[in-house]
Amino acid sequence: MATAKIVGLDETVRALRQLDPDALKEMNKTIYQALKIAQVDARQLAPSVTPLSGWAKPIKAGKWDRLTFAAKPVKIGIRTKIDRARKRGTWTSKAYLLINSNPAGAIYETAGRKNPQGRNAQGNRFINAIEAQSGVVARGKQGRIAYKAVEDNRTEIVAKSNAAIEKASAAVNRKLAK
Repeated sequence: MATAKIVGLDETVRALRQLDPDALKEMNKTIYQALKIAQVDARQLAPSVTPLSGWAKPIKAGKWDRLTFAAKPVKIGIRTKIDRARKRGTWTSKAYLLINSNPAGAIYETAGRKNPQGRNAQGNRFINAIEAQSGVVARGKQGRIAYKAVEDNRTEIVAKSNAAIEKASAAVNRKLAK
């Protein structure tokens, strides 16, 4: 999984919640803007045509109609989100996420992660078509679109996030010094 580890975030967030909620909002806004760089890049990486012609055929109704592939909803479904990361049932840290919330986009993102050859010949063709179109082989927790976008922009995201954390930490230190 593409991660950009940011040191000192948890401590800064805890201190800002207590001492300066406005500085916390400003820090989150700055980090969110840094993630927007990866979001824009991911939307450009999202396919404009379906990898398989049958996937784009609309289903009239039912629970499967949301899985029909359409480029615009897939691109719009790529979002940034600020959330808490859960670890064994307890909230431990803050997470800034780049997610694909569109069901068809999520399938495109993750197809072939658990079973690279597919469960049958159809699954194998499906995964091979997606890999050929995207140029990225998904393995483990790695996806195709979000993973590549974060990897390509990691240094810029980390630098801007660290600058925002330093600025917020300085605000906390100024409040504590008074």
